Amino acid sequence: MYTYYAYNLYIGSEIELPELAEVKGKPEVYIRVRDFCSLDVPSKATFSSVVGEIPGVAKVLIQRGVDIFIDPFSQIHPSRLSPNLLGGCMAVILMQRGRLTLHASCVGIRGHAVAFLGHSGEGKSTLAAAFHAKGYPLITDDVLAVQNSHEGPMVVPSFARIKLWPASLAAVGPTLPQLTPLYKGSHKWSYVSSERCPKNRTFPLKRIYLLDRGDEHAIQPLPPQEAFAALLQHRRAAEGLESPELAQQLLLQISQLINQITLKRFTRRPSLEALPELVSIVEADLAQ
Repeated sequence: MYTYYAYNLYIGSEIELPELAEVKGKPEVYIRVRDFCSLDVPSKATFSSVVGEIPGVAKVLIQRGVDIFIDPFSQIHPSRLSPNLLGGCMAVILMQRGRLTLHASCVGIRGHAVAFLGHSGEGKSTLAAAFHAKGYPLITDDVLAVQNSHEGPMVVPSFARIKLWPASLAAVGPTLPQLTPLYKGSHKWSYVSSERCPKNRTFPLKRIYLLDRGDEHAIQPLPPQEAFAALLQHRRAAEGLESPELAQQLLLQISQLINQITLKRFTRRPSLEALPELVSIVEADLAQ
């Protein structure tokens, strides 16, 4: 069994996860390959036992924030498993452990977490990569995990990997080495930074920007009702891997979050050439 560290958790896995570096430690989460015929699979999903299917990839059973059992479809190449395990499946594990999980990219700016929320293709990863190329640490790409503390909402770092389309790579520049395809046959590329967050590190969440498109670059506060709808729409969980109890927890966590931090709409003209300007706009907004 491999042992890795991500989301401030030691992960023991029977499947190689090439995005992560092997470490020594006692696993707190286990990923195991099992034939579902050998498991006691519940008939419906509950908070502590989520059962479902990653479409076209595998059957999955996730229990108690500890165990991920995966039964891959026979035609699936092994390289397809890791992105799903570290994405949707780990999102469920984190939800079972009481974290709010959002589909966002996040960077560290002056010791705080700044996140970019939006639909697929809206430029979350590209904008985060532009900040990282300027020297800002990458906290997460894809799964933003937020935990409550007496100091306010804190972001749990995942691992320093970012996924980009070729056009985005060209726009960011030649500062991201060690690129590999996300999985066999994928047109997206994966960059894994050599930087590693210290273990058990969290970052206070300062701001979330909802990415949108428009005729000009502008940043405006989101009214609470719109902020709630945006966070709900961009929750992070794999399709078919949810339960009513997890959904109820999600609503409570979102309500709490919008009372703790400022969410803003970041409208941008769609242009990769504008990336340096967009980074400067966010920097200026955070300095106010």
